[in-house]
Amino acid sequence: MRVDIARALCLDSPLIVFDEFTSVVDREIAKVSAYAISKAVRRSRKKFVAVTCHYDVVDWLEPDWVFCTDTMEFSRKKEVGRPLNSRFIGAALNCGRCFGSIII
Repeated sequence: MRVDIARALCLDSPLIVFDEFTSVVDREIAKVSAYAISKAVRRSRKKFVAVTCHYDVVDWLEPDWVFCTDTMEFSRKKEVGRPLNSRFIGAALNCGRCFGSIII
């Protein structure tokens, strides 16, 4: 996983998507990894989409947006960006725009 993420950060692709990138490590390693990934993604100006069932990763990655499949709701982690409303979300999903640098 760490090698795959490092490689993805080095490639020219502006979008990185990972599923369960912290599921096979203990929570302390997950914390350090998520924090390092967050810093690297923001420095590279790439977009990172993380798919996970571990809610603790949200605090460590500090994503711009979170979509919770339990409640089927979007929420904004940071106090930046456009207001969260269904019209904006629908338009962004339909045309494939990203909501920020890091999304869970």
